[in-house]
Amino acid sequence: RSLEAQVRASEVRLGQYSTAELGEQIAVMSDRWNPEHKSVRDRFLVLARRLNVI
Repeated sequence: RSLEAQVRASEVRLGQYSTAELGEQIAVMSDRWNPEHKSVRDRFLVLARRLNVI
């Protein structure tokens, strides 16, 4: 699959969630993250904030 197709697929999936639900999903996911993956989690949260998801 091309990157473009993947992006489109994830946009479709994102469209199925409300912003609040997405924020909740991200909170749950980041809670599950291992402490040693903290930098990945932080980058993810920064990205999510930039997208106005949380």
